Amino acid sequence: GLLDFVYAVLAVAFALVGVLGFLLVKPVLWLFSFPRTFVMGLVGLLCLLGSYLARSLLFDVYVTLAAGVVGWLMRRWGYPPAPMVLGLILGPLVDTNLRRSFMAATGWQELLARPVGLVLLGLVAFTLYDGLFRRRWMVTEMAPGVSSAGQQAT
Repeated sequence: GLLDFVYAVLAVAFALVGVLGFLLVKPVLWLFSFPRTFVMGLVGLLCLLGSYLARSLLFDVYVTLAAGVVGWLMRRWGYPPAPMVLGLILGPLVDTNLRRSFMAATGWQELLARPVGLVLLGLVAFTLYDGLFRRRWMVTEMAPGVSSAGQQAT
């Protein structure tokens, strides 16, 4: 039946991935012999090309460039980019489900009347407090001339 077909396709896919992975180890290792600046330039070019080819809009290229600038600024100022990426990916999902829970409840007060809601609200408040104020304290406690990224100021 259908389940047997799915298992057969998965088995063939796993076998092909294993064989191709074994055969492509040396060519992929050869790519690591190139200078890092060349590889990063090539990756950037492929990102721009892929963003344009997805919908054939120049606007998508501008969005890709803006995201690259934001990522570069975050790295330069010592902010980790992972929370922003998680927020961009999970934000719409959280928004949809929060809206769904508000529509299912009679009001937002009902969500905070339960212990789970209060614990989650407390975690959000602590995360905001920690992210906004702790970084400022860490910067002010450092020696003069040292940025928050731990680099000497120029």
